[in-house]
Amino acid sequence: MFENDMKKVFGESDREFKINFDNTLAGLKADGKKNHDRRKFFKAAAIAVAACLVFSTAAFAMNRAWGILDFISNRTYVGAVLPDAPKIVQQNLPQTVVPQDTAQPELAAFSVSEAVFDGSELYLTVKVKPLNPNVMILGMDAAPADPVGNMGPAFAGMTGTIDDYAAANGKEMYRAFIEQIQARVDFFTESDGTLDYMIYSIYKGDTVDELSLSLPCDIRTYTPDDTLVQQTTLSFTVKNTKHFAVVSSDAPVDIPDCGVRVDKVMLSASEMSVAATVKFTVTDREKYMAAANKDEGLWFEFLDDNGECLPVGTAGGNEVDSVDHSDTNYIEYWSLQAMETLPDHIVLRGYNIWDDTRYGTVTIPLSGN
Repeated sequence: MFENDMKKVFGESDREFKINFDNTLAGLKADGKKNHDRRKFFKAAAIAVAACLVFSTAAFAMNRAWGILDFISNRTYVGAVLPDAPKIVQQNLPQTVVPQDTAQPELAAFSVSEAVFDGSELYLTVKVKPLNPNVMILGMDAAPADPVGNMGPAFAGMTGTIDDYAAANGKEMYRAFIEQIQARVDFFTESDGTLDYMIYSIYKGDTVDELSLSLPCDIRTYTPDDTLVQQTTLSFTVKNTKHFAVVSSDAPVDIPDCGVRVDKVMLSASEMSVAATVKFTVTDREKYMAAANKDEGLWFEFLDDNGECLPVGTAGGNEVDSVDHSDTNYIEYWSLQAMETLPDHIVLRGYNIWDDTRYGTVTIPLSGN
């Protein structure tokens, strides 16, 4: 059960992936070409993305632990949540921690501190607390040569590199990985040295009342051989708080310009965001390949009645997958900013994620289920 649920949320395990990162992501706004560039980045990466947050020191409460909503409020390129969002954040999750079977002492303690699962999107915060005062745990894509200020608000205003800080404070650097995830990841370091991870992922499985997950974690050195020194598995269950409203289209709509038929659009609202899906079928292979440019390069953006892109939701980014490995049937997953009331129609526009060419605009009626 745990393994199957992991694949539905995080995809297939791939320990050999290379971390892609872009520390400018947190400065991107959900408008104009910058937003399209961000979506192209996620498509091109196609695997885990670790992005250090850009924090406002004034907004950071140093006297309390950070949670899911704190991370979201400091991601400047995503929309706001609804006022009731705190009510669906799950804390104090029962969890089983399975350490490595070795005589070597553990360097850090892993724990899931908060979770949200609304049936379409999953949010997790994972804390990695050093167990030795001389150990410093860094995020997946943090490098010793990075500015020490990148580590988080507690280090704002400090000069020099992470390596300089470690040397001056007698710290031995290690890196914490959360394995088996194909998701968006943010992280920062608290003043006591605890590393906080925030994971955002799309759930693509069947409707369930709760999700049982097993999350492999490890600690590695910064040596060239990336030596594994600790392995830990976190097993836990997250309840589905579900959507409070769902609307969908009733009839297929052809978009001849890009050689596809939109079979169904669905919007599912929760306190965190609106999960949007577009199922479409290739009807003209030549036109589709011209519009896509590369495999799965044709996506659809959601517009308001003035032709402006709707704000991105808290999960950020989006994805397009083939259905059953088909080269004809596709589904797009998108996160839109949370809405109190869902619309009775949506405007879709096809576009090429590689060169931003637009292909046709259609208005699709929506009705409640």
